[in-house]
This record gives sequence, structure tokens and C-alpha cells, in this order.
Amino acid sequence: MLGSDRLTSAHQRQAFVISGTYRVQSRKGAVKSLLDAAWLPVIQGELDAAGVNMWLARHPLSAGSPEVTLRTAAVRQRSGGFSEGDAIYYRQFFTPAPGSAPMDSDVLDIAKLMDHWNRRLPYLRRIVNDETFDAASCNAKPTWTAARNEYYCHEAGHALGWRVQHKYAAGYFRLGERTRWPLVFIEELRADLQSFGAALDLLPIHQAAGVFAYHLAHRLGLAALSATTGEPGAGSVPYLFCAVLDRFGAIAIGHGTRPRLELRRTDVASVAETMRNCAEFAAHTLTEVELSGGDALDISLQAARCYRELEPDAERYARAVAAIIRTARQ
Repeated sequence: MLGSDRLTSAHQRQAFVISGTYRVQSRKGAVKSLLDAAWLPVIQGELDAAGVNMWLARHPLSAGSPEVTLRTAAVRQRSGGFSEGDAIYYRQFFTPAPGSAPMDSDVLDIAKLMDHWNRRLPYLRRIVNDETFDAASCNAKPTWTAARNEYYCHEAGHALGWRVQHKYAAGYFRLGERTRWPLVFIEELRADLQSFGAALDLLPIHQAAGVFAYHLAHRLGLAALSATTGEPGAGSVPYLFCAVLDRFGAIAIGHGTRPRLELRRTDVASVAETMRNCAEFAAHTLTEVELSGGDALDISLQAARCYRELEPDAERYARAVAAIIRTARQ
């Protein structure tokens, strides 16, 4: 059951309300926030935290006990920090008001995620060729399941190596009062790329390819929307992703009078090969370094090196997207 019927059923059975203060990751201060929602049950074909944590417990790049606590919710009302663009709300950034329930797990706001999908998809169409658009929009169906699975795999990626929660606690992403954005971008890229390995291990190959398709639409659709409207995006993360795909010959900038970005091969076997290459790249370049015994400085220096190595190609793809959008306006 998908869509409004599933939302209604969830609110009839597993409703909850939390009230307090919440800090969005990119902001300094917490604001008064409220979430009125209901937990969604897991249906066939959907991942959950238990399955992801079992995978993490066996993974050679997982340090310590698994910590993914993500649950998916149907949200009826949100305010404050929960109204920002992020569709996932982390319990470590929430403080309950007196008398309010605590936030026992991270929350994935599936309705907001679907709003993002619907808004970004037309912008994605503007920057990719028809075959790539069809692969991204069709292989991710049913979108609800693909979106949910992509986020669970993404959180699994964050949980490998030096976990992102521990990085935040250690102040890894900040230098004094300033956020070190290249480190933030590389951490997001690391989780994205490692997520593909999780998808391949946890899901049938067609569903794993759906995770890749959703991710492509999620990242590049936001990049196109941001480049077109000037709205906030994900910084250089989508273009760093393109730079990695480019290394494996998986993506290219088309030629002609109206060029578009294009995946070289969109069949499921080729997509799976690309996903495995991406996961291995992140493991060897970043995650293994995090577990090699170095300190935070060593880890940040390696992340910075990775950023610098990918930056020229990332900028090339950013310029290409900007040029495509300019051409479309003419």
C-alpha cells in the first residue's frame, strides 16, 4: 500500500508528537520545533534499521556496534527546524520540551521526500538526455520504496569507518566558528558511494539499481533546481559524484548544439558494476584511512586530498550544468 491510503493507515495506528528544539545540521542554533507524525510499518521490498545493522555488524569497515536507528514516518504537521529542506531529522540535534516525548530514533519524513522528488524531476529532465532521464525516473519506481531504501543505505554509508555522529561530536567539520565545507561535502560523498555497496548486498539487483536511479535524480535534480532558481542546494556534492562516475567512464557530457549529461550504460548489470566501483573507491580512498589508526588531522587531510583530486572534474560538470541551463533559457 502506497500513497495517501498508507499515510492514513499509519496515523490511525502509530501516531506520535514530539515538541522541543531542533538544530538543522547547517545552522548554528536550535529553534522551537514540533513534529506530528506516525511511524510507517515496513512492507516487502523495504529496508529497515535492523537489516542494515546486521549488514554493518558483518562489514569489515564497521567499527564497534551498529548505530543506525532510522525509522520512516508519515508527517501531518511540522514546524521550526523540521520545516527546513532536510527530509531526515537526527535525534542528536533534538532536545525535548519539558513533558514532551524524547526523539528515540532518527526520522525519515517520507512525504517531504516525495515532495522533493516531484519538484526536482522536471529540473533533472533539463540537464540529462532522454535515456538517462528514463533510467532515473523509471528504475526508481515505486519511488516511495526506492527513496526509503536509498536513505537507509545512505545512513549505512555514514556508519562505516569513523561514524558521522562521532565526527560531529568531535568537532571534525568545524574550525573555530567556521564550517569546513569540503569536509562536509566529502563526508556526504563517502556515504553516498558506500551506500551503493550496501544496496547491492541487501537488495535484489533490480531494487539496488533503483537505489542508484533514485540517488541520481535526488542529487542531480537538486543541482539543476539550484542552478536554475538560485535556491540552496547540496554544494559541490552532486558534481563530486559526477566526477567519481566520470573516473569509471559511467557518465559524460554530451556534444552537439544542445548537450546533456548522459549515463554511458543504463542496463542493470552495468549500473551494478558502477555501484560496486563507487563503493570500492570510497572504501579505499576514505573509509580505510579512517580506520588505519590516524588521528582527526590525518583523516581530514586525506579527505581534503580527495576533494582536491576530484575538484577539477566536479567544476567541469558544474560548468556544464550551468551552460545547459543557460542554453535552455535561450
